Amino acid sequence: MTLQLGYKYVFGLSLLSLLSACGGGVKDPTPSTTSSVSSSLSSATSSSAGSSLSSVSSVVSSSISTSVAQSSASSSSATSSNGDLLISMTLSPGGAIKPSGTVNLAPGKTQVFSFVAEAGYKLASVSGCGAVVAADTITTAAITSNCLLSVSFTKINSLADQLKLTDTGLIRCIDAYETEAKQSVAATAITSLSCNNPFQAVDSINELTKLPNLQNLSLAGNRLSGIVDFSILPKLTSLNVSNNSLQSVDVSKNTLLTSLDLSENLLTQVDVSALPSLVQLNLSRNQLQNLDVSKNTALTQLDVSDNKLTQFNVSPLTKLLDLNVSRNKLTSLDTTKNTGLTRLNLGWNSIAPLSLNHLTSLQFLNIAGMNLIDVDLSKNTQLTELLIMENNLIALNISAQTQLDSLQAYK
Repeated sequence: MTLQLGYKYVFGLSLLSLLSACGGGVKDPTPSTTSSVSSSLSSATSSSAGSSLSSVSSVVSSSISTSVAQSSASSSSATSSNGDLLISMTLSPGGAIKPSGTVNLAPGKTQVFSFVAEAGYKLASVSGCGAVVAADTITTAAITSNCLLSVSFTKINSLADQLKLTDTGLIRCIDAYETEAKQSVAATAITSLSCNNPFQAVDSINELTKLPNLQNLSLAGNRLSGIVDFSILPKLTSLNVSNNSLQSVDVSKNTLLTSLDLSENLLTQVDVSALPSLVQLNLSRNQLQNLDVSKNTALTQLDVSDNKLTQFNVSPLTKLLDLNVSRNKLTSLDTTKNTGLTRLNLGWNSIAPLSLNHLTSLQFLNIAGMNLIDVDLSKNTQLTELLIMENNLIALNISAQTQLDSLQAYK
């Protein structure tokens, strides 16, 4: 079957799942490897949740209730109607603080809070707003901008208490882990940990060294920033620190890693040459201009979408099944050695000429937004999903795609 493509006109098959053709600037609808890597990490870590506590490896996301004003995430740019600054707060179970909620304060003033721990609990940590603790009070520094005050209580003799943790986000995450376990847990028994609550964010990885057998770690959506060296956690096999503000990471000593997700950070360069066991790598939504993956020959899933790559060599990656290089600045890409690919996302690059005849196993293909005037899909007979919109095609021959059930094709 050959489709004649008209401007902003959508053609479909009987089973199509189409985007509406509402004009240009369509966001890439492709399910990226970002979700694949993250879900793989989740499944890998959660698959052991049923194991006995003698070798605890269940993943527990910190979900402790907080007394956060819902606007705290955006409070840094908000002020009260009379020009006062705002102190928002997060508060873990186990105690109370007065005043509570969001406090209005004139610029340059300090605020004193009183706190009371419940029976069996103690104050574990206070962070933010330049706060200091004395007796049963918490006093902020002189406030010059909106800030977030985090107050953590923990059970006396809990694991967080025994480890003398001070990072409020990690205290809450470890408390949640122990609560889920419903009994005391030794630090040596924790092999998997997931702390992904943005209102109870982990600020630093330093205290994670107190969990000596940690193998699977997810700190997605926390407050990690600047330069972070993960060599202090040498047993890691899975690491997800996506959606932070990292500018540089050192994973050169984490040679056991098989899954690494650094997506949605501020990275301009990453060295993964010391990670030969990597199977899944997600570096999407960063600011990378160059990347060498020639040593990562075990990779089956690779996502480098939404970067600034102008050239990229994937020829050594002969085991690749899923490749996403969309939304870069590529003008060429040699995939002749990647004949096992089942998913390929090239969209919104300027790769020409485009040859796909050697990729006979492709089931998913995104070649949208590439200014194509012609494309040969005659050898891609296994395709079930094709995204080819936002090109300059006049006609599209899909007679060889007998298994196609999703097509997005409009100009």
